[in-house]
Amino acid sequence: MSSRNLVRDQASHRVVSLELFFDLVFVYGISQVTAYLAYDHSPLGFVRGLLLAGLLWWAWVAYSWLGTSVQVGRGWVQASLFAAMAAIMVLAVLMLDFFDDQRGASLAMVAAAAYVVVRVMHIVVFAIAGGEDAGIRQAVLRLAWSVVIAAVLLIFGAYLGGTWQLIMVCIALAIDVIGPLLAGGGGWQLALGHFAERHSLIVIIALGESIVAIGLGAADVPVGPGLLVMICLGVALACTLWVAYFDGSATAVEHAVAQRSGVEQVTTARDTYSYLHFLLVSGLILIALAMKSGLKGTEAGLSEPLAGYAGLALGLGLFQFLGGLWLIRWRAGVDRSVAEIVVAVLALALIPLATTVPAVGSVLAASMLVIGWRAVRRN
Repeated sequence: MSSRNLVRDQASHRVVSLELFFDLVFVYGISQVTAYLAYDHSPLGFVRGLLLAGLLWWAWVAYSWLGTSVQVGRGWVQASLFAAMAAIMVLAVLMLDFFDDQRGASLAMVAAAAYVVVRVMHIVVFAIAGGEDAGIRQAVLRLAWSVVIAAVLLIFGAYLGGTWQLIMVCIALAIDVIGPLLAGGGGWQLALGHFAERHSLIVIIALGESIVAIGLGAADVPVGPGLLVMICLGVALACTLWVAYFDGSATAVEHAVAQRSGVEQVTTARDTYSYLHFLLVSGLILIALAMKSGLKGTEAGLSEPLAGYAGLALGLGLFQFLGGLWLIRWRAGVDRSVAEIVVAVLALALIPLATTVPAVGSVLAASMLVIGWRAVRRN
């Protein structure tokens, strides 16, 4: 079978409009994860919400690798992405019902089945598009076992429901994540410029969720000084986070990965982008949750602290984002300073602070920490 769908000119390969269109369903999916966390404030709800974020992220990662190796805007590959979009949208719509205590056929099984369709379709499309390329074919086969086992566990867990489902989802996600590590980096193709651009765009999408969360949180709040101050501070925090990633750091990481070649470059890109960027995206989801909560109340944060779950989300989310950036730079081989990780750890102090001082104070402190991290960053 022909491998004419594979990318041949990796140096000039860039993100196409179909991939941007494809990401729109993930925009909604990320907002649904935030909605789930806002709906269930319990520790169990927190764990479930992060598991949903993990599933959504890993589905996106799979197609980011497909797009860096395969011309996705052509013929049947294009149609397969449209089908995947529909399945992801079904998953996103049913996220609030993903964890169900009911045994047997339920909305949880439909949601799990939608996820399985997305993951299995990715493997099938990759295998067919690879055609006669032995490296791609073998790489896909090495990965397929983890996808199939995870898929079976997700469906079985949805059937059992309750605690068993939670256990099965944890195991399935762990197997799905470990699979590429055990499969190694041999056989995969990587257009680094395309791959780095895709991950920059998903970071923008996650940043956009924090902006959307401000709008949703302000929807039912009377307009007053408190609301206006919180809106401005929320946007300021999003802007400082943008600067932390896009003002030199993203470019430095891409250039560092570009210095490597062959399997080493593939595994470095896998770790730097596919794995460690999840810390950035999940951290931004938690920050969006905190912002949505901080706008509740008549004074919208001028006199009231954040709720306990929101304070945890702000501190942990910022720690994940700044700590994740440090780890990304470390794995790529970019110069770092000890002060960077110190500032990231200081973000955890926002957890007790956010529940004792007015919300405006904790959001302002978060912005100052990000500015401080950028100031001590080596390059």
